[in-house]
Amino acid sequence: MKDEVLISSAIRDVTDKKLAHQKIAESEKRLHHAFDNMIEGIQIISHDFKYIYINDAAVKHSGYTRKQLLGYTMMEKYPDIENSKMFKTLRKCMDHQKRYSMINEFSFPDDTKGYFELIIQPAPEGVFILSMDISERKRIELENANQNKKLHEQNNELEEFTYVVSHDLQAPVNSILSLIDLLKSESSDQLDANALEYVQYISELSTRMNKMIKDLLIHSRIGKKDKPSLVNCDSLLENIQSDLYSIIDESKATIHINRLPEVVGHQTELS
Repeated sequence: MKDEVLISSAIRDVTDKKLAHQKIAESEKRLHHAFDNMIEGIQIISHDFKYIYINDAAVKHSGYTRKQLLGYTMMEKYPDIENSKMFKTLRKCMDHQKRYSMINEFSFPDDTKGYFELIIQPAPEGVFILSMDISERKRIELENANQNKKLHEQNNELEEFTYVVSHDLQAPVNSILSLIDLLKSESSDQLDANALEYVQYISELSTRMNKMIKDLLIHSRIGKKDKPSLVNCDSLLENIQSDLYSIIDESKATIHINRLPEVVGHQTELS
């Protein structure tokens, strides 16, 4: 009778253990199913850097099939990976049992590159890795950086070109101003009132043109050196009307202007 009780108890223990193992297996199966349906990559790497588990997303990220990865070490699949920042972080995670996060540039077997945001944390088997593919985001960031670099170079070229043009244009305008001064001083007694008015008008326009050429250089540097200042908009508009006199006269335009305020800004841009 005693033996029967012992046998019965042993059978119950075996049955209980079997049921417990079945429950654990079912839980693991449900967990793996949940992992496999995640858009983030999940990997479990052993202490000797073998692939123990890898979900569908991580398989897709890897460039291999699941069969080609499971049971193999990372070094076997990605030669020289032990010299990478990611591998060193995995080792630190195992040694110090601390969680780490990083952005990893990854070279695939076909020599293409991808970028992944990784969360690496200790696990009983080794390390647990959660990875998010940010290759598209990184591609856009790199494109924007390249575009900004190109734009900066083009702005520098434009500023240099503007400086050269401004300098070169000032020479003929200064010559015109000098000739007008000579004409006014040597021929003023030989010119009638209308001619003197024309000469004075040409002088004013040439002076304004000289200032506009200088303003062109200032305009190209707005945001770098030139600071906003107080601008009298009434005076500004008077100058603009003088510059556009021919167009206004030819089109028979009538311009009505109310009193304008003084504002803080860049005179050239406002003009």
